[in-house]
Amino acid sequence: MRLRLIFITAMLTAWLAGPAKAHPGHGMTDNPYGILHYLTSPTHLIVAVTVAAAATGAVWLARKILFGDEASMAS
Repeated sequence: MRLRLIFITAMLTAWLAGPAKAHPGHGMTDNPYGILHYLTSPTHLIVAVTVAAAATGAVWLARKILFGDEASMAS
C-alpha cells in the first residue's frame, strides 16, 4: 500500500512539474527587482501559498498516518 502511494505521488509530481516554466528574467543578475519580484508578484505569491499549504497538509497527514491521532493533536 505504501509503495503504491509513493509511486502515485512520484507520478503526480512528475506530471505536474511540466507546466512550471518561468517567464523571462528569472534568476538573472541584471533583474532590477531581485527578491522583491518574487514577493510582490501575485503569480508567485499564489504558487508560494499553494506549496506551503500542500506541504503543511502533507506533514499533517504523514504525522497522522505514522503516529496516530495524538500527534496531530499535540500542536
